[in-house]
Amino acid sequence: MADCKVKLSIRGGSGLSIQDYSYCPQLLKHKMDGVRFHLIPEYFVTGRIVHENIETIIAAHLEGKEAKVISDAELETIYTTGEYVRAGDAESALFEPDKKPITFIPKVLTAFKSMLESDVFGNIQASEAYYEGALVDPETFETNKQLEDEGVLFSGKVDLISDIDGHKVITDFKTCKSALKQNEADSSTQLTMYSYMYIIEHKEIANHVGLAYMTKHVRDDTQYDYLRSIRHFEHYVHLYRNLLSLGKDVSRSIDEDDYPKKGMLADCRDKFNKLCNYHPMCFQSQYTKDELKEFESHLKEKTDGEEL
Repeated sequence: MADCKVKLSIRGGSGLSIQDYSYCPQLLKHKMDGVRFHLIPEYFVTGRIVHENIETIIAAHLEGKEAKVISDAELETIYTTGEYVRAGDAESALFEPDKKPITFIPKVLTAFKSMLESDVFGNIQASEAYYEGALVDPETFETNKQLEDEGVLFSGKVDLISDIDGHKVITDFKTCKSALKQNEADSSTQLTMYSYMYIIEHKEIANHVGLAYMTKHVRDDTQYDYLRSIRHFEHYVHLYRNLLSLGKDVSRSIDEDDYPKKGMLADCRDKFNKLCNYHPMCFQSQYTKDELKEFESHLKEKTDGEEL
């Protein structure tokens, strides 16, 4: 296999993801060039805190112990200072704090404990399982040699893998503003992608999926439920073809250093489009020197060996 040219995550975030190129190829280019901002969105931090503590709860549950989750005092410090150190990180993440998560995070974790103790997830086999590799054809379970040779890999982290009534189930945890409905689990492309990552790793299909959601209410009690669904063969074929096309486009852009300027969600030529933080890099002529200087002040210097 050729050296890795690019590794695209199926989960969005600050790193390289399949959503970047789909939204705007320039966004992928900026991230590949190591352009980062000092501040990350607050919801990234909240998501990290919730997922890290859920992982702690699962580990303690499997060992028959009481989980030690983040305390109210620790949350108070994080959301007062706007500084958070993720487990395994050498430096802290900076963000603009919002005091609301201090209220709903403990509720979300309590709701998850209730789901876990009800044995709704069955026999847990793995949590936070990280997979990466070249695309695998779901019809033949053979690796796509073209993208593998070009060094285009895909990666993803599955929140939970368990056995329920003899079925291997791929589960995603989600916090949301309101209760989810069954059709949202049935139509979730994200769940299909997590299930597909299992194919990449194990060369077999695990088509039972689940969506465990917890509402992040500040005043009301947290609602929660576990929605099960099934993926069919055509789901994987459709996803595989889309990822294959995307992978070829990304590889071509990297080789030719040609990243089209196109906005999928809005017309990014508009200076007042606030959807993209990188807008001044693509359309510098629309900005004054002072505006560009202020933008540059928010950029973080890339260090040698920095993970993208």
